[in-house]
Amino acid sequence: MTPPMKTCVRALPYLLSWAVLAGLMIVGMKRLPLALYTPVDGEWAKWNVEAILKFGTPFDLSPHSMLAGMGSMYFPNLPWLNPGALALGLPLDEHAKSIVSYAVYAAELALSIILLARIIGFSWLMATAAAQLYLYLLFPPFATVFQIYNWYGLAPYFAHLMAALNAATAVFLACGRAQNWWRNILLCGAFLGLFISGLLSAPFTFVFATPAYVAISFAITVGRRPPRAEWAWKAAGLVLCLIFFFGSGLLSYYLGTIATSGRTPTSAVAWDKILSFRAWLQLFENHSLCQEDSRLLLCVQDRGAWLNIAALVGAAVAIATRRGDIRSAGAALIAYIGLTHVYAYAYQAGWLGPMGVLSSHFLMLSCWSLICMFAVVPFFEPLRRLQLKAPAIAKLSNVKQLASFVASIAVAALLAAIIVKLLRHPYNNSHYGVAQLMIGVAGLGAVVLAVEMIGTYRRKTGAILTRETTLRQAIVLAIFPILALVHLSIVPRQDVPTVRDASLRNYLHKNASIEVGKPFSGYTATIWVDKYGEIGVGSRDTPLRDAKLYYYGREYFSARYGETFTETDLWDLNIPTFEEYGEWTSVQAHAFALRLLAPAGTATHSNYLRAFSIDSDILRAVGVRYVLTDAEALDKPSVLRGSVSDPSSPRTAPVRLFELSNPNLGTYSPMQFVKAMTADEIVQRIQENKHRLDQVAVVSDEIPSTTAKATNVVMIVERDGLRVQAASDGPAHVLLPVQFSHCLVVVNGAAARLARANLMQTLMSFDRTVDARIEFRFGLFADNSCRLQDGLDNKALGL
Repeated sequence: MTPPMKTCVRALPYLLSWAVLAGLMIVGMKRLPLALYTPVDGEWAKWNVEAILKFGTPFDLSPHSMLAGMGSMYFPNLPWLNPGALALGLPLDEHAKSIVSYAVYAAELALSIILLARIIGFSWLMATAAAQLYLYLLFPPFATVFQIYNWYGLAPYFAHLMAALNAATAVFLACGRAQNWWRNILLCGAFLGLFISGLLSAPFTFVFATPAYVAISFAITVGRRPPRAEWAWKAAGLVLCLIFFFGSGLLSYYLGTIATSGRTPTSAVAWDKILSFRAWLQLFENHSLCQEDSRLLLCVQDRGAWLNIAALVGAAVAIATRRGDIRSAGAALIAYIGLTHVYAYAYQAGWLGPMGVLSSHFLMLSCWSLICMFAVVPFFEPLRRLQLKAPAIAKLSNVKQLASFVASIAVAALLAAIIVKLLRHPYNNSHYGVAQLMIGVAGLGAVVLAVEMIGTYRRKTGAILTRETTLRQAIVLAIFPILALVHLSIVPRQDVPTVRDASLRNYLHKNASIEVGKPFSGYTATIWVDKYGEIGVGSRDTPLRDAKLYYYGREYFSARYGETFTETDLWDLNIPTFEEYGEWTSVQAHAFALRLLAPAGTATHSNYLRAFSIDSDILRAVGVRYVLTDAEALDKPSVLRGSVSDPSSPRTAPVRLFELSNPNLGTYSPMQFVKAMTADEIVQRIQENKHRLDQVAVVSDEIPSTTAKATNVVMIVERDGLRVQAASDGPAHVLLPVQFSHCLVVVNGAAARLARANLMQTLMSFDRTVDARIEFRFGLFADNSCRLQDGLDNKALGL
């Protein structure tokens, strides 16, 4: 048999296993549509990509969009170097696009895990088993079987980050070990390319995902004791990444985002407790990690903890039985998981201040690939040791033989417990029956038959693999395809909600949607009054605070009307909204909404920019034209454009669509200015003048009054910005319904000046005529100090 033929014969079982598993995953994705881009975060991630593809420009780290939050400045997840995200731009129906997107993510994960596992020293069989274990337990659709943590349903872009980090770590470990200098240059270039791909796909999440890879790379490199030349090549790769990071302005990008985001904790770091040994002892004694946010931690009531236990056992076995990189990686993983739990104590105790933006579950997510690699070790190692060391075991003393036997029994019992804990209660409330048993038996029988057929063929062709080796390989490669068949046979039915009456969304789509090159027609605001106190009812309401009204309102209205009347239901139709949902929302917008569009004492979550009360004057000033609400009427005269109701439930309040008169579509031209320096003073002045906000603006700079008023104002939506055209008889001003930032720049040379007004809005000043194109310049190779200036503004305002 020729060498290429031998390679094909050896690869065939692997290819068949992957082909069957991939086919079954696609079948599962079709049967479980809500497992892909799961509501709500997953829907947001999908919309985010599609909005950037439509309204953004390539490689802009802060694409500007009018769709959410009055021109939100936070779109941190980018598709340009993320193939799974780019798949959402294909001309397919929505569910087909989702399947293709997830298939790309799955392929990225599988290939990268196998690559990293092979570089560390795992066999092809163990590397393949680790990759399949990862996809089966943690990735849709079969992640719904185990409910460990639906991370990829909510944040599928994380798969690309993991793949980039897996591959980058493999390349880094290989860097400097090639014999030829040009190969080492290629490895350094590949490392830089993977670093850029991950960083520019999700700048913040990528940083959050790196800690485990840094720890493992360091441990393996130090454990090798490499020559100076290898150190030099590795240092060169790292220096290239640092040059790109600092040379492209990314440091100020991160600092500026942190300074202006509502997500950043405002408390100080509790150094007095962090540096106190007694404080740590008291925390360990009095605080339980599993009582609060136990996501992915070693809390045995959670199914995922048993995967972690399997990995820790596997790492310990690797330390005891292996040498080289696997041993170093196993020791590093145990230390990393231990330190992560220590960090989790400080995180839950609130000691970390601004560093608390990096939650402990991100640290655990970072090591998922390594967890799955070592989780397969305890299932492989006993057989390997039994085969390779049987003669040596015979020579051991009776005491050592007994100890070895007891240890084997203990490990076997633990492995059995892990399997039971992971596999029981599939889909949380389903059970295995006779049909599933028959499918499993039939699958195993097919494997044995295939082994015999392959063995016969290999003996004819002169292959040297033993029957035992072939059987072990076949069983390992068949485990997950067989489990997939079993779990598909009991998959619960998922019904995608269908809109029962689309009249309101259709009206908004026709009259308020935005397109590139089309004039802005006003925002829509969704404001629930909740007359009967039923909309915001839910169990997990403590961290949400008053935002629970909108969090649980999604489920409430979706169950009754087949739509939520908010967020992605509107954004998918290009209907811009005042409200915003996302991991990053601005401090200034929250300050405005809570002080002017919410009852006193309202407290919300940083992910939710929302209006909690209806004040037509304020809403008009910020560009709101339409209000979706369960209220019977607004506080000021308005036009009812339509309503929907649930005839089967009289207690369910109808949802009404009101249109406000004279909204600010970039058409407010204030001629008088009131000066105020702090947020509280600004809010007070706005309230005093709220009935004439089309004539008066509150500013912090000296702006003289004028007698000229802007006319013929048109605000046009453009890619990554907007265009404002206006005329006047002299110096005039336009109050734009767009969040202000020092990073907003007039890019076409028009004689226009931009300033802050009404706490968060943008005031454009000009003389006689203007045609200004405005862009948000904040990202790669830009003067990102503008965002730091925004942060200083927030401090000066007292935010």
